[in-house]
Amino acid sequence: MDIRGIKLTNKDRNHLGHDPFEVLADVIPALDFDYMSKPENGECVIHLGISASPEADQPMVGLWNLIKADASFDQAGTTTPHLFNVGTLADYGAVSAEYLIECDFLIQMRYHMAYNPIFEIVCGNIQLPENSDAYAANGTFYACINQIINLYTDAKESSYGVRDELQASIQTVKALLPVAKQKI
Repeated sequence: MDIRGIKLTNKDRNHLGHDPFEVLADVIPALDFDYMSKPENGECVIHLGISASPEADQPMVGLWNLIKADASFDQAGTTTPHLFNVGTLADYGAVSAEYLIECDFLIQMRYHMAYNPIFEIVCGNIQLPENSDAYAANGTFYACINQIINLYTDAKESSYGVRDELQASIQTVKALLPVAKQKI
């Protein structure tokens, strides 16, 4: 079974301390998360995302330091991380990696990614012009270019934090949540 698009159903924006698993069980009562969390009943992998967003008077952008993030991923036992730089910043951006199979069995984590939601400005929102429209410099080309300009102009009024995402077993996520809440 694969369930997608439910992350907004159990989001804890105000850090009220609600257990996301209790909220998820209320939202999707047909699923027995206690049963699904027991290894003898199979494997249930879930996606945990933690965001830290600034609440400032002026727009701000959070950045992951890739040197430190890369070292952290290495310590955690991941495969060679893929680094994604933000613009021309050499040491800042996003990092993603899978866990080694031998570590995966022990820690029950599959995939880890740390990135900046600033990518959401362009992720899926930009329609690039066709080469023929760019060559002709026609109205379609200018409409696409104006859309891109507007995305970046509007982004100047927003703040973007950082996000850390992990795919892991229910047991692992349940063990990580209290630690994560202390750190944020």
